[in-house]
Amino acid sequence: MEQQTERRLFTQKEAAVYLGISYWMLRDLIYRGEIPVVPITQRKKMVDMADLNSYIARKKSQFRS
Repeated sequence: MEQQTERRLFTQKEAAVYLGISYWMLRDLIYRGEIPVVPITQRKKMVDMADLNSYIARKKSQFRS
């Protein structure tokens, strides 16, 4: 029986969809250092799901009343 593993790395387009934002907004967040990337090759950079979830948690805590 094949064991399925959960994906950890997303392309930048997939990461944008995961966050519900545009690709260009995600690129801006990466450029500003708010979301780190994992360099796979010199041109291809992936985003770790843990970093996306951490970004969401940070944003939630910033807006608590």
